[in-house]
Order: sequence, then structure tokens, then C-alpha cells
Amino acid sequence: MPERIDSVLKELVTLDSALAHVKRIAIVLLLVLEGPMSMGMLSKALGIPLNTLDTHLRKLEEGNIIVRRKFLTPVGPRTYVLLTKEGLDKINKLLSLIERLKVRISVSQEVS
Repeated sequence: MPERIDSVLKELVTLDSALAHVKRIAIVLLLVLEGPMSMGMLSKALGIPLNTLDTHLRKLEEGNIIVRRKFLTPVGPRTYVLLTKEGLDKINKLLSLIERLKVRISVSQEVS
């Protein structure tokens, strides 16, 4: 018997609130795909100002999804954003829930 959609949705709404915003999800997915990035690189890649990025990064830090580290580079000090193990686990959980919803919606459409 297919999984009930309401059980998946309940899991989805109890997922970490730090991932409850599309821009924060985009930040985390970009870090998964590209690895550690400087704040400037993230800002440019996502097309959002640094002050807005900083606000979202603070939420992700509070959720232990990312950490920021300062590094000395040939062009001067840069702050890099790194995904934590917990952050990777949380985004994988979110993607898994989305996949389960996708399957359930597919089954639902076939029955209709």
C-alpha cells in the first residue's frame, strides 16, 4: 500500500526551520554541488546582496547546517561558507522527503 501523503507532509513540516526558506535551500544545495564558497561567490552565484546572504547564513549557522571560516588568500582575507555533516544530513532528508512526495503524487495521479 502506498505511503500516505499526510505522513510525509508531517515529516516535512517538522524538518529544521533553517531550511524553511527557498534561498537557504538554494545556498545549501549550491554548497553541496560546489563545495566551500566565499560569501562573495555565493552572493554572485545566487544574485542576492551580501547583507541578505548574511541574514540567511546566520539562520543556517543557528541550525548547525553551515559554518563560516576566515582564510587568508593571495588577495586578502576571505570568509568561506562550509556545509557541516549535520547540514548535509538535513538536506539529504529534505530531498528524500521531496522524492517520497513525488512518488506519492505520481501514484495519486495514476488513480485519478
